[in-house]
Amino acid sequence: MFIVALLGVIGAFGQCPKFVCNTIPNDDDGNAICARKYTTNEYYLRDTACPSGTYCTYEGLKDWMVDVGATGDYTCKSESQSQKQEYTEPTDPNYILCPTRLFNKTLESGSHPKKCPNPGSNNEECKLQDGTYADCECGLDGESYCVPDASSNYYSDYWSECSDDSYWKLKSYDHYLFWHLKQKYWPQYISSVSCGRTAIYEFKTIDEKDYIQNGAAELVLPLIGLFLF
Repeated sequence: MFIVALLGVIGAFGQCPKFVCNTIPNDDDGNAICARKYTTNEYYLRDTACPSGTYCTYEGLKDWMVDVGATGDYTCKSESQSQKQEYTEPTDPNYILCPTRLFNKTLESGSHPKKCPNPGSNNEECKLQDGTYADCECGLDGESYCVPDASSNYYSDYWSECSDDSYWKLKSYDHYLFWHLKQKYWPQYISSVSCGRTAIYEFKTIDEKDYIQNGAAELVLPLIGLFLF
């Protein structure tokens, strides 16, 4: 149910990465820079969107940090090189159905966002009411966080929306995509610096699907998404 986050980055550097916004000039070849490493685990992130036709994706940034040790610069990439995903509605109509909700999947103590010391599993900070543990994953601020379980009370408004429909389903594909992406990138998205919402393609997509931000009435709260391709 949960994604694998930045554990590989931790293995390479021993701690979670920290990004700060900065104005980064183009490189000597005129390429726009998305991110630049400046200390062991700290990085500059461009403070504007990449130029038209180029992209800075979280998936690309993650691979850069892991595969090449995040040396030098990570440039804005063309669509074919950027790992940019095209989000299209699944052909199986069952994708929109809500899952079965599990019991006692709320944090035993505290509330989200809640920090945890050791990315991975079995952090006492992430213990749930049923005795199991939520994952602990790196954010983008040098900290790591307990990931909310999809069945927890953290998502009570999501479950209310499911129960409001007689067929126990979400309202639309856009709602599904919004919640799916927020669930997938939850620790990184909620801990991202402000420029991450414009520079990083996946985070920008989340905000574009955020009906509350855009003033639409059908969503009751800006939920952090669940669900889970």
